[in-house]
Amino acid sequence: MASTTLVIKSSPSGERSVSRLLLDDLLRQRSTTHPGEHVVTRDLVAMGAALPHVDSVFAQAIFIPPSERSAEQQRGLKLSDELADELLAAQTIIIATPMYNRTVPSSLKAWIDHIVRPGLTFTYDEEGRKGLLAGKKAILLCATGGVYSTGAGTAEDFLVPYLQCILEFMGITDVEVYRAEGLVQDYEGAVKNARGILAAANGKA
Repeated sequence: MASTTLVIKSSPSGERSVSRLLLDDLLRQRSTTHPGEHVVTRDLVAMGAALPHVDSVFAQAIFIPPSERSAEQQRGLKLSDELADELLAAQTIIIATPMYNRTVPSSLKAWIDHIVRPGLTFTYDEEGRKGLLAGKKAILLCATGGVYSTGAGTAEDFLVPYLQCILEFMGITDVEVYRAEGLVQDYEGAVKNARGILAAANGKA
């Protein structure tokens, strides 16, 4: 049975998006190294208003057993259930994102709020919080204007550490990170370097 990979796109820059460029590269590479892979894609920007921020109905319904939810609460969780089901069905999650104001774009934050669900992707027991997605793998493809992986910029990086934290919260600890950074200073050099690193790491079977 073919493995399933969930792809999350969150850049509004269209063809100019560097994170999407890296994603295209990676998917081409994986078509060779992972033949038969089933890819499910969510373009969060293209969803527009169809990806709302969570509201009071959502906030209450997630703590109510499914059999006890009202019709309104069921409707309020319909999209969240769909997004969570996609995540649960995937063995690999690829997130392609730019940095916005030192962190994730609002569309990606909205997706995260929909899929971090008690009883579905995490739970609490007598030993504390437990992620329910152990065994899955995540790949982060990040594009930033500045350099945040080293030097003084690390203190202002609320993109990669945040994504790693939220993935770990759900039990995903196998996380690969690829960055195209310093795009403002040297766009062509940063893109070339990132694509080279990605190709070297993922061109192997």
